[in-house]
Amino acid sequence: QAEQEAQLPYIVVEGRNAEPIDSKSGKAVKDVDIVGVFIYSTSAKQRKNLSILVRNALDDISGTYNGYEIEIVRFMNVTDEFEDYTNRKAFVADQEYEVRIGVQTTI
Repeated sequence: QAEQEAQLPYIVVEGRNAEPIDSKSGKAVKDVDIVGVFIYSTSAKQRKNLSILVRNALDDISGTYNGYEIEIVRFMNVTDEFEDYTNRKAFVADQEYEVRIGVQTTI
């Protein structure tokens, strides 16, 4: 969650769901996480441009990050919204990604 006084544009990342994928031996060797990326912006055009940049940065990537083996990140969907609060108006893109992660075996 961003600070209420945060200046637009900004991005918030939220973990939504995580499910283990069991192996034949029964022990989970991978997790499938659903991650939401909220892009808050000042205009519909800025929202679209930032959405493209975020999707290009995240969709179909893999590798090791902070000790976790990321098998693949897949873009799932996006919902565009407009939030109109008393002291703030924001164009928001809610992107959803599926992230397949190898279970970390060491700390």
